[in-house]
Amino acid sequence: MSKDVLQRSAPDNPHSRRKIGQVRDFIAARLAGEPSFRGAVVTDSVAHGDARADSDVDMFLLFRPLDLAVVPGDFVWSPRLERYFGRSEQLPKDPDLLHVDAQRVDLDRLAAGEASELERHLLAGGLLVWERDGSCAEILERVSEYPARLRRERLIDLYYQVNYHLRPAKALAWYERGDGRLAHAHFAAGIDYFLKFMFAWHGAWLTWPNKRVQYLRARPDPVGGFEECLEQIMLVRDFGEAELNRRIGALTQYMEKMESLLQSAQILPPEAPLDFAYGQAHPEIGLRHSMEEWRRANAQRLRKNRAEPKPDK
Repeated sequence: MSKDVLQRSAPDNPHSRRKIGQVRDFIAARLAGEPSFRGAVVTDSVAHGDARADSDVDMFLLFRPLDLAVVPGDFVWSPRLERYFGRSEQLPKDPDLLHVDAQRVDLDRLAAGEASELERHLLAGGLLVWERDGSCAEILERVSEYPARLRRERLIDLYYQVNYHLRPAKALAWYERGDGRLAHAHFAAGIDYFLKFMFAWHGAWLTWPNKRVQYLRARPDPVGGFEECLEQIMLVRDFGEAELNRRIGALTQYMEKMESLLQSAQILPPEAPLDFAYGQAHPEIGLRHSMEEWRRANAQRLRKNRAEPKPDK
């Protein structure tokens, strides 16, 4: 999470603004006096500015130490109510009802760098609406940062994984087993890797699987044609070979453009990039290079051996 995210104002959406105001009122009334409560981060639709009138508020409630007895994790509240209500309980008529779906988190756990992929994603796009004595912002920045090393590693690995599932022979082999649905399922696994690959390109932690396409569509298209590619690879008119080849072709075309981009960024080598990525994806076999690199190293070794004096027998 960058400082710009932490310090930005509420999004320009009337429902988001109203709900953020309700959250701050709730904190002032029920949590500000609790010493263990350290801060609150609003996430998802309310933080992103696409909340509806009936949206609940997804958020992190940060504690040091964590005490789950302070506040429920999922509740309905209003300044006129004397207690919390569960979402499944009979709710009173009140125009100011606030439904909160909160993750109650130990701030010390985040400070130690212990956070799930999803937690990092949510915090990176969250809005810090309250903190005590500046105790949260720096920790949230660290835990939501996407390291450059991790981005590079994931791009190389996922580039290989996508291309593995784009090999027609691999996918078409499923027809020999007698089921076109399995062939298309093989390609569908490649789509999953493709979405993860694009998250890595954008330096973004992974969100829920059902929200990944939505997230990527809102990001800049690095090479053009992302929307068209999605439309073609997600469309399945039948389970025949021609349909499979059409889908493979659409994703191959986009990945070829991404390959050139990775090469220009010096993430992939200009020669045999797939061999290189294979070596990175499978370090256990000791192949951290392309075949051409191995041939050069092997030739150099042979020349060195020939140049060295032979020991007397």
